[in-house]
Amino acid sequence: MLPPRPYTISPIMAACDSLAMEPDLLGPGTMPRLSDDVSSLVLPLPFAFQYWGSPVTHYSVSSNGFAQLHASAAGPANSAFNNVAMPNIQQPNAHVALMWSDLVPGNMTTSNIRVLTTGMAPTRRFTVQWNEFAYLQGGTGPERITFQMQLFEMTNVIEMHYCSMLLNGGSMDRITGGISTIGVENANGTDAVQHSHRTPGSVFSGQGLRFSPP
Repeated sequence: MLPPRPYTISPIMAACDSLAMEPDLLGPGTMPRLSDDVSSLVLPLPFAFQYWGSPVTHYSVSSNGFAQLHASAAGPANSAFNNVAMPNIQQPNAHVALMWSDLVPGNMTTSNIRVLTTGMAPTRRFTVQWNEFAYLQGGTGPERITFQMQLFEMTNVIEMHYCSMLLNGGSMDRITGGISTIGVENANGTDAVQHSHRTPGSVFSGQGLRFSPP
C-alpha cells in the first residue's frame, strides 16, 4: 500500500478576502518596486506553520505568481519567470505556485501584492493577493487576473483562490492555466503535488483549490 501523499487537492469555491485597504507589500511605491520578475524581501509569517510536515517561519512573494515558504530568514527568495513542471530541483523550491508564469503588473498604478492576517489565534488566516496582473508573452497581454493564497493556522491547509480572471479580449487558454504551473513543491524540489502544468481549463474565475495535509 502506498503512503499517503503530502497533500490532497480538493476543488472549492473561491472565497476571496478584501485587501483593498491594506498597504502594498509590492507596489508602485515599495522597495523593491513592483515590476517584471521581482521578489519581495523574506519576511516573517504571522503564525507558526507546517509546510510539507516541517516548520516554516518566513515567506517571500514573486511577481510571477508564486510564494515561497522558508525555514528561516535566510530564504532564498526567487522570482523565476520560466515555469516548469513540478517537482524540479532547480530554484524556486519550497514554493506555492498559484499561477506560476511570466506575469507583469497589468497597470503600473493599480497593480500590487498585498497581505492580510485575519481571525484570532489559534485559527488565524494569512492571505496574499496578486491584484490585476497580466501575462507577458510578446508584450503585456490584455488579460487581468487577481488571485489569493490563504494559509490556515493550526490546520496547515493551503488554499488558492482565483478571484477575478478577466479576459479583456485576450486568451481564454491563458487565464485558465494554459501557460502556468499550479501546485506545491517541497524544500529541495524532489517532491510536489501538482494540479496542472500548462493545461488550459485547469482553473477558472470563482474557483479555488484546497491543499490539505494528511
